[in-house]
Amino acid sequence: MIIAVTNLKGGVGKTTIATNLAVVFTQQGKSVCIIDTDKEQTSSIRWSEQRDDNRAYIAVVTVGVEKLLREAEQLGKKYDIVILDGSPNASELAITTIMASDIVLVPVSKSAYDFWAMDNFLQKYKQAKAFRPDIKAFIILNKFNEKQNVGKEVKEAIERDFTDIPLLQTVLHDRVAYTETITEGLGVVEYKDKKAKAEIEQLYAELNHIISSHLFNL
Repeated sequence: MIIAVTNLKGGVGKTTIATNLAVVFTQQGKSVCIIDTDKEQTSSIRWSEQRDDNRAYIAVVTVGVEKLLREAEQLGKKYDIVILDGSPNASELAITTIMASDIVLVPVSKSAYDFWAMDNFLQKYKQAKAFRPDIKAFIILNKFNEKQNVGKEVKEAIERDFTDIPLLQTVLHDRVAYTETITEGLGVVEYKDKKAKAEIEQLYAELNHIISSHLFNL
């Protein structure tokens, strides 16, 4: 199963979601590999370098666009779960990342800029779907605060304007735990914040349901 976490805009929390999903999948007994597609930032690589050897092992590799389709397919045969940590890039890499995946998660925060960037992503998604109609994409609200008016407006606009890409029920809030765990190479399910842990576990459960309902084998 190959899951991409990607968006054409930076700063939406792609790596945070990718690494936290990797950890929760390992807790469920799955073998996991993260593909870091951003060769400049290599954020997932840096996260893995901080991870203690006594923690559940998560392989992290970096792959360029020219080999991404082939490498993702090969790693998908070796690992139960492959997670693509997408680069904020509107070029060929974005389409290739989508095409290499079974499921695509698109993080969007409460910023109006994130919402506006969705138009460009939707174009890339439709191009990829022309070659792989079986790809499923979902929007996830990240670093969110539903109590703020702008957050409510962004959520309502997504539900209204992007019907081709459903909005997940799980919402990841703007919690300190998501940043504090980075320098230790942890996921929040391995940390002390119970609310953050519950969010990631809910995201896992929702993804697992999606996979099962679409007859994927996990």
